[in-house]
Amino acid sequence: MKRIGVAIIAVILLVAPARATAHDGHDHEQEDHASPHEHVHKHDKQGHSGAHDHHDSAHAKTAAELVSELDNLVAKVSEAVATKELSELQGLTEEIMHVASHIPEEADTSKQARIKGTTANIIILAKGIQADADRGDHIKVEAAAKRLQSMMAVLHGQMKQG
Repeated sequence: MKRIGVAIIAVILLVAPARATAHDGHDHEQEDHASPHEHVHKHDKQGHSGAHDHHDSAHAKTAAELVSELDNLVAKVSEAVATKELSELQGLTEEIMHVASHIPEEADTSKQARIKGTTANIIILAKGIQADADRGDHIKVEAAAKRLQSMMAVLHGQMKQG
């Protein structure tokens, strides 16, 4: 009986510290966003929050429409990288992160887990592009933009899977 009690306590101690490390403004078990440290996404009655700016009507679009919009944004990123217009990347990557965050919730339930992982990677790449562009590191931006295009190909494959 003591062994069972000790095992239960050990499990509780392993789980409890992970929950206890969440700090103000962060929900470490939030399922709506790719990163556990992303902002809390609370909406008012009109579907908007003061935490960030909604650039479009992403909430009213289908997953396919959102992916198409994401394709256009990624193409613009590629164009900005090719012309070395790194200053344009800040707004584009913000839009990419916003649109990508809404795709899993609009996807078929059978595809949501995989699509959520892929869009999380797209968001991470967009953040990296932002950071590298802010530092003026064109080589890293160019490499990340290529990885972003590859991740879009993965997303298209997942959207087509039945």
